[in-house]
Amino acid sequence: MSRSAEKVRRARSDLIWIGVSLLVIHCAALAQFTKGFLLTRPVRNEISTSRTPDPPFDRAVLLIVDALKYDFLDTEEFPVSEISPYGKHAFKSMFWADPPTTTLQRLKGLTTGSLPAFIDAGSNFGGSLIDEDNWVAQACASGSVAFVGDDTWTSLFNNFSVSYPYPSLNVRDLHTVDNGVKEIMPQLIANKSNTVVIGHMLGVDHVGHRYGPDHPEMALKLRSTFEFVKQIAEQIDDDTVFIVMGDHGMDPTGNHGGDSEDELKAGLFVYSKQPKFSYQNSESSESSQNSENSESSESSESSENSKNSKNSEILSYRQTDFVPTISAWLGQPIPFSSLGIPISEGFSDEYDFNALDSVFKEQLQTYAKVAGVDVPTGDISSAVMHAKILDELMSVWVLFDVRAMIKGCVLMFMALVYSIRLSPAPQRANRCARLVPYGFLFGLLAGLFFGAGHGWRYWADVLFYTGCGNLLSLLGLPRRSIFSSKWSYFAMLVLFIESTVLFSNSFVIWEPRVLHYCAATIIIILLLACLHTSSALVSNVGLRLAISVLFILRVLSSITVCREETSSMCETTFYLPNSSMFPLYYLFILAGVSLVFLPLIKPFFAVSENFVGVASMIVEFTVFALLLGITFWSLEAADTRGLLNGLLGSQTARIFLARSLLSLGVAFGLFIWWKSPPLFQLVLDKTGKIKRLAGIMNIYGSYAILPIFCILWSLIPVNKPPGIISLVGMVYAILAILDLTDLGGAKDSLLPPVLFEMLAYITFFATGHQATIPSIQWDIAFSASKTAFSFWSVLAVTLNQIGPFLICAFPTTLYRLWRRSPFKEPIKAEMLLGTAMAHTTFVSGTRTLASMLAALLFRRHLMAWKIFAPRFMLGAIALVTTDVACILAVLLCSNIVQKVTAFFNKND
Repeated sequence: MSRSAEKVRRARSDLIWIGVSLLVIHCAALAQFTKGFLLTRPVRNEISTSRTPDPPFDRAVLLIVDALKYDFLDTEEFPVSEISPYGKHAFKSMFWADPPTTTLQRLKGLTTGSLPAFIDAGSNFGGSLIDEDNWVAQACASGSVAFVGDDTWTSLFNNFSVSYPYPSLNVRDLHTVDNGVKEIMPQLIANKSNTVVIGHMLGVDHVGHRYGPDHPEMALKLRSTFEFVKQIAEQIDDDTVFIVMGDHGMDPTGNHGGDSEDELKAGLFVYSKQPKFSYQNSESSESSQNSENSESSESSESSENSKNSKNSEILSYRQTDFVPTISAWLGQPIPFSSLGIPISEGFSDEYDFNALDSVFKEQLQTYAKVAGVDVPTGDISSAVMHAKILDELMSVWVLFDVRAMIKGCVLMFMALVYSIRLSPAPQRANRCARLVPYGFLFGLLAGLFFGAGHGWRYWADVLFYTGCGNLLSLLGLPRRSIFSSKWSYFAMLVLFIESTVLFSNSFVIWEPRVLHYCAATIIIILLLACLHTSSALVSNVGLRLAISVLFILRVLSSITVCREETSSMCETTFYLPNSSMFPLYYLFILAGVSLVFLPLIKPFFAVSENFVGVASMIVEFTVFALLLGITFWSLEAADTRGLLNGLLGSQTARIFLARSLLSLGVAFGLFIWWKSPPLFQLVLDKTGKIKRLAGIMNIYGSYAILPIFCILWSLIPVNKPPGIISLVGMVYAILAILDLTDLGGAKDSLLPPVLFEMLAYITFFATGHQATIPSIQWDIAFSASKTAFSFWSVLAVTLNQIGPFLICAFPTTLYRLWRRSPFKEPIKAEMLLGTAMAHTTFVSGTRTLASMLAALLFRRHLMAWKIFAPRFMLGAIALVTTDVACILAVLLCSNIVQKVTAFFNKND
């Protein structure tokens, strides 16, 4: 190996070490901040032994219809008033859930009576046994409890007398769980030894996720579910209470997980063959419905109150109120952590409700005392006093570790200093890289000494010390400014504006539009720089590129998914109205895009004579990948619309196509690219002598940019057609921006990383996402798998979320090598990679630090958990993805530097 090749190899190793060091520091900062910010509610282990009055019922049958929202009750498809007029035998109520509206957290609230924390939403796919006192455990201790349905229950409770769990997360399966409940639940009810029988149906929820609440399939599912409800109502005996409830609602697209009114407003229907209730409105369902429409404005206000007047025609209770109510119905102790108020309409006038009220007050006072909350004077069963107690408890639970949050912010700031110091002096990377292992060792030992052994929050301290130790490598870098041109100063100004946007809840809500205007402004300024040159060619090419990028930005901004807060001023175009299905016209647009893809992309390579070899193969194969994607999503659309019923092989064909595309990008595309020679060729004269080398004017960049096409192949089956269109537009915009910054003289500045970071976020929003939990496209998990927890399903959801950031990390790492001929000293190419990596991590880290500071400053803000917390989480995901992608990009880009060096050394 020649001396220059050895230098290149060593420089690549040093840059990868530094990239890993930055990744560790960023992860340490994020973990430390998360430790202090995303806190969970403390769990109490006390078991209640309070005695409730004699129970009015001997048995309870509970049927949970997942995502049964209040608006479904008394519709033509679900007319529960036909079972019994509302009065002493039956009543219905709005059943307000507490966010997050994920099934697992709702089941915890419905059984313990407690409230979840925001971060608990993340455990929806990995529940553990409930340690708190709950009415299910109380019922199991005093009798027999049988269960059938959603297997989430068996992850929370292991003491059922008999259970028949069914997998719950395959949203494409609309009937298996429901059919199992319909078959087994009547048998469990017929067994008189079962004190409590629980059934949990998922069909309504799955139809909502797949089609939306207004689809004809929803009407069919509601109608079949109601027929089963009528069957159970006829089967129960006189001493049994029958409860039908939704655990949460659904938004207009059929999704849930957030805190919009549609997601929170579930439905509750309770029935008994004996007159055991005291609801006084016994009018027909039609008059009740008219009354509900006239008083809809009052229902929102009453949702905040648990106690209702018995003369109210629209009952409205919190889901936590169900816990003391069912405990009293069965004569069990009220769970220790229960925060609800007994539903007064659920008891007849003969029942000793005053005694129950005393037991409830004593239990709540005991819990409040243990939790360290002073109970205010007055009737705590009143809505006002009860709300005060809940507010006090929430203030006790949400105690932020501000010190940990500040430590995380400081460490993130130091990581930015690291990037600034590295940027102008990548040639010192070897000294810096030599200190990285010592930093790892020092930090790890310090962390183990000070923080280990106390759970993951203390392991966050271990990671924090490890990150601090990595800062030792700063000692190997000189103090020099990151600013090298006026374009860098301009980029810093734009980055500052971008970051300050994150401190405004209104700007965060409208972030896609803010980024669109900022990016368009930069493009126009670059255009002016091109027009200001004396070269007519530069002006003409710059004008064409700028117009094309502005057009792409306009297209991306038109593909939207609206947040709840912007619904009145925004129109979702990614999905059909009130549905989770994409419009079919996107398939035709995608077909048109695939036809023009090659003519649009080829000139970026052909102008420098690089459209040869592996470049032509990869770009041309991208068209084939797009056609495969059209086939895949056409089959998916046909199946969703019921056109493939009975074709057993349709799902297998779709999964085969999806896995083929996912594998092609990595196993085939990147492997062929890695093994291929650089994109230049020898031009010979008539005598056979070498006349010139064609393709050396962009010998590095044309080769190093090709992996983004391979990544695009893998993203096609995990993004719906409007998302694929957005990703293809982003790829074109990347190439155009690389040329535009080169022509405008901004290539060697901080501006390209700022612009590419904007483009990544703009594309993220244009692929059907928002900085909210409900916008996560969980249904993508089944594009490449039949199960929810396979490798393919996890990979699909992950790529769907991080795809734009993964692609944009490559141009931000190689932009300084774009349109450059071979260096006489190859080590300079590696140094430019180091500078680009430093710029990239600095820009992404700055935006993430801004989101951390916003979450810190506004942690008590009304919109903290709805706006600032999800935005911080998005920033954290984007930063880690960018770091990992930068390391991968440096490794891949160094491949071409090494190949070019080897070629010229061989021919010297």
